Amino acid sequence: MELKQAAKDFGDGYDDKKGLFPYEAFNTDNVNEILSKSEPFSMEDFNSSLKKTKISQKDYQIYLDDAKRFKNRWDYLQFHNEQDTYIMIKPLMTLISLQFKYKIDMFSFMSMAACSNAIKYAKAYEDFDINVRKLITGGLSNVMNRVNRSGIDFIKRLWYDKDNKKVTILTTDHRITHVVGVDFNSLYPSVMSSEQHQFIKYAGSLDSKGVYTGGKMYMCGSQTDMSRIHFIEGDTDSAYWAVSGNVNEDFTQQFNAVVKDRDFYNENAKYYFPTIRGDIYDEKKILGLSIERQGISMTALAPKNYMIETNYNGNSKIKLKGVNQKTNKITKEQIVDCIEEGKITKCTNMRLGQKNHQMSQLAIEKNGITGIHDKMIVLENQSCCPFIFGLSSKDYSFQDS
Repeated sequence: MELKQAAKDFGDGYDDKKGLFPYEAFNTDNVNEILSKSEPFSMEDFNSSLKKTKISQKDYQIYLDDAKRFKNRWDYLQFHNEQDTYIMIKPLMTLISLQFKYKIDMFSFMSMAACSNAIKYAKAYEDFDINVRKLITGGLSNVMNRVNRSGIDFIKRLWYDKDNKKVTILTTDHRITHVVGVDFNSLYPSVMSSEQHQFIKYAGSLDSKGVYTGGKMYMCGSQTDMSRIHFIEGDTDSAYWAVSGNVNEDFTQQFNAVVKDRDFYNENAKYYFPTIRGDIYDEKKILGLSIERQGISMTALAPKNYMIETNYNGNSKIKLKGVNQKTNKITKEQIVDCIEEGKITKCTNMRLGQKNHQMSQLAIEKNGITGIHDKMIVLENQSCCPFIFGLSSKDYSFQDS
């Protein structure tokens, strides 16, 4: 965010108090001579050879009006520098008041960005009912369907019978053709800026009633045929999906076969997917996402613990958080054996440790692959169901097609 924009968003809305100063009108050799003069700078002094810009007649007149108040250019420079800091006073006071309002301990955070992040979450939780989160374990990372093989397994749906208080996993007739993982490069907009996005309600300006304007809201999944897609694994800014797509296309077809409104997709996909190959700014745009990995099958034992076959040659990418895969050779077969036979694979991580001024190499043995997934209830068909208050494991079941 630029200084002027910060002053405008968090200050009094007046963003041009800083004034103007011709930085290129002098150098280290003649600075004292140039700034000791009493006459104003000429209009040509404000021309910038670095930025290729020229001052307008209107801006130059503003400078002349300011310069009349000072004895020499040194005094005007001091005034200019003071204005440079003055416009930050109101924004800083606004931020300090936010810390008190949302009870943010500034000494607990290492930067203003961390404080802003805490305020963002505090604002998000303002109208939350804390009882809704009762008995939910862990963070955002989760797994809902552990085994997803193209040509073998089918898309599954979770159904809750609220009358009988039963949860059932239903197997559809749609066979999986491929899996695809997306990663958000910029998952959430900066709530501290005015940068807008076509689909973000809360990025824009406030109207006179304090309501955000300039955004659209769409229900997640409204443009996707959710009967032909199910969630496999994901965390804060990434998600992997099993897709029942076009059997005549390969695994790189992404979500093309499950788009319901093709015209809407063609018109709006540019707000999310990269449209310019190799353009890093296009990839990092707000809500911009990229295809992290795609393949023909995926086995996810637990959050951040999965294996995805990335081509038809059996090549696979394995992610196993907490295990050093350079010193522990984890294979596809070990993950499959864990699913089918419950085999546990032990791993050894090496690290350096210091005690009494002596450095030692430590070998730490741990369970690398166990198949334990403590955030969900895992059924026999490897589908995972969320914990629901008042239900026990006997209230969960699955039905094959």
